[in-house]
Amino acid sequence: MDKKDYPQSLNLFLTGKCNLNCKYCFVSKKEIGKKTLSLEQIKKSIDALFKYPGKKKTIAFSGGEPTIEFDLIKEVYSYARQKADEKKIVLDVSIVTNGTLLDQDKVDFFRKNKFIVKISLDGDRKTHDANRPFVQKKGASSFDRVMENLHNIDRHDLKLAASMVVVPESASELLKNIKRLQAEDFYYIEFYPDLYATWTPKQIKNFEKSLAEFSKFYKTTLKNKKSFKNSLLDSFTNDIGLGRMNNCGKINVGPQGGFYVCDKALSLNGKTKEKYLVGKMDVEKINDEKRKRILNRLRKGFFETVGQKCLECSYKDYCFCPLGNQIYFKENGGDYFDSFCSISKAYIKNFLKLKKDLKYNPSFINLYKF
Repeated sequence: MDKKDYPQSLNLFLTGKCNLNCKYCFVSKKEIGKKTLSLEQIKKSIDALFKYPGKKKTIAFSGGEPTIEFDLIKEVYSYARQKADEKKIVLDVSIVTNGTLLDQDKVDFFRKNKFIVKISLDGDRKTHDANRPFVQKKGASSFDRVMENLHNIDRHDLKLAASMVVVPESASELLKNIKRLQAEDFYYIEFYPDLYATWTPKQIKNFEKSLAEFSKFYKTTLKNKKSFKNSLLDSFTNDIGLGRMNNCGKINVGPQGGFYVCDKALSLNGKTKEKYLVGKMDVEKINDEKRKRILNRLRKGFFETVGQKCLECSYKDYCFCPLGNQIYFKENGGDYFDSFCSISKAYIKNFLKLKKDLKYNPSFINLYKF
């Protein structure tokens, strides 16, 4: 396997249990149900990750809602930290949570152990609740619950991130929703499009306009020294993790166990999902040859679909990785490329222009270590 594809990150989809029913969640609830990984399974997946060359590794907890299994998270972290120290590996750990179960005990643990904590929040109450309803509490506001939790905890120096999903219906309200999150003093504010939805040309235009509005607004936040950081802008600014399609350093473990070549395989069921299985949890090993074959097949299939236009595109190194989208739409039906390309370009154009416009701005340089 090429060194560029050595796994450096482990995405642990810890459990299928969740108290929300987010409309755009790609994880197959039918297939996964309420299954949860065992500690022994996770230990084997960590051991498999640490066998690969590289002195820096990342473990990311996801779900379902991972904080439902908070005790398991603590045990997993203890094991991963011990192994990382033994092997002299720099270990970064993150968690994506819906925030409805966040309390001081969890915050203290995350801060003490330097977790990157990403809370799924889509902006204001109306936008958030439209897509993130509770499973059982019909009519209750998950937004209100998250806000109550945020206001009841002492964050100290925990650098919380808000992670927003932008759906076609809310594309024109991007800036309003970012401002709502800014009011909660998040250190990071991330916003990503729902690339598995059907975007009309009008909605894409609205999103392009919203991104331009964001760029203008972001400059004022730096001027007023009330800014926040954005990971995607950071990657563009400092050339981190570019060429995503040609450099796959991730391995994914679903709640049922098993190593998968891409997290989007977890949207599939049965034998279809098994096509993307590259290792089982009864051994601490990933089938590198199979993983290589699948990645190369996906890359070849993508370029057979799009022809030369992507190879010749000046933005190709900054593009979102299309391989996951290819898995999702190939197996679930539908056509994704036109909206995928348009939305990617809208991000890239605005963020590269921000980088250019702000390269001498002291606040920007300090925030992004540029």
